[in-house]
Amino acid sequence: MDELSNSKDIFRTVEQVSENDEWYLSCKKYPKKVNAVGGKFYCENYDNLDTQENMRYKIQVRVVDHTGNAVFLLWDREGVELIGKTTLELKSEMENQGIDAPEMPKKFEYLVDRNIIFKVQVKTNQNRGFNETYTLMKLITDSNVVDKFSA
Repeated sequence: MDELSNSKDIFRTVEQVSENDEWYLSCKKYPKKVNAVGGKFYCENYDNLDTQENMRYKIQVRVVDHTGNAVFLLWDREGVELIGKTTLELKSEMENQGIDAPEMPKKFEYLVDRNIIFKVQVKTNQNRGFNETYTLMKLITDSNVVDKFSA
């Protein structure tokens, strides 16, 4: 995706949603991964044990356009925006319906074939090789805006 430079709005169609790592356990104060220790959750950044889990989205989507494809990493903010629920709300809803956590990725399948405007930040030292993953800064899903952008 040669046109990627420092920051750019890019119109893409979602081709595939990864079935791995759709969420992770994180510290409540800092969006970093925590380790489960005997029913508690240890945050190395704050040297703290917490008794409640805090889940955040981490969704990888492969997007495509006429120039090629790339993998974009959607974090919690974008996940909540796309799904309309926090990970804990989604997990609770699924548990109430008797759906196991491994089925959670099916909630993201509706993203496939959706046209979205992505704003990505590319670091100048970032290798633009095959299977490079770009972290998303912002996304726009409003169909009126997307339609104007794609016209």
